[in-house]
Amino acid sequence: MSDAASLLGKTVNATAFSITDLEQGSRLLLKTLPSFGGESGPESFVSGVAGMHRLNENTTVLAEFSYYQAGNAELRDNEGNELGFFQPSENNIKVGVVQRFSESFRAGVKLGYNSTNLGSSFSSAVIRENALLVDFSADYTKELGNGELVAFWGLNNIGKKNSFSEDNLAYMPTQMSLGALYSLELNEAIKLSPNLTFQKFLVPSTPIRNADGSILMGQEQPLGLFAAMFGSFSDAPNGTSEEVQEWRTLIGTEALINDKVYVAVSASLESQDKGNRQFVSFGTGVNFNKTSVGLGYFVSTNQNAIFYNGMSSINICFTL
Repeated sequence: MSDAASLLGKTVNATAFSITDLEQGSRLLLKTLPSFGGESGPESFVSGVAGMHRLNENTTVLAEFSYYQAGNAELRDNEGNELGFFQPSENNIKVGVVQRFSESFRAGVKLGYNSTNLGSSFSSAVIRENALLVDFSADYTKELGNGELVAFWGLNNIGKKNSFSEDNLAYMPTQMSLGALYSLELNEAIKLSPNLTFQKFLVPSTPIRNADGSILMGQEQPLGLFAAMFGSFSDAPNGTSEEVQEWRTLIGTEALINDKVYVAVSASLESQDKGNRQFVSFGTGVNFNKTSVGLGYFVSTNQNAIFYNGMSSINICFTL
């Protein structure tokens, strides 16, 4: 579940659309976080568009494009002299398919292209790196009690390491997600969907080094893609306790009232040393005949996570 998607409590399977959306026909989604981060850095924004088309009862094709700009960043040389400003940015384009293999099981794959200069350091020239990406996902549905339980798994942004300079090798932020969504009807008017997601970046931890450069704690970062991904489960310098801190938790719930109005709340919990994405998000949305509109708002829950304060999102979905 992405930060933007979590505003409305939607579970994402291989796309910007929810698992429920994938049961529908053709849809077009416009989404944006128009301005955020101003309290703690440059004003940033992210926008995107996604489309899906259900070919038949078992197969859905998808496509999406997103653009992120990190505001104006200042460049300086090694002596601290100003070199001017530039606007770090990143764009992604992905296409994929979700295939149902049984009444309960479905899996998806996406291929993508990423172009970014977010890893350019304050002292380096602006360098843009490009990479091919692949995403995988799966979900399993089971009737449980008076509702329906969906367990899901995702592995996103599998791609090569970016080399912005010899001493600035940025690992692609490959992320694994595990979670569950339970949907039930409280009565004829209200449907409730609590959800829980765990996320982890599959990138190697930086070792702690002595003054002479030798490793004091941790491991040398692997060069290979798969060695870096799988090694990330056991390479934390401080052992198991630090490995646990590398998992982020998202918990939320969404209420659908009269099949018309959505009301949702979601919380993000993450170690201050591992990203500090600590906030509560509130969302509301309205379904019209062929269009739905959703709004979201973030509130930071940690004084060191003011990046999220006042962040808002707008989603508009069209049924074609």
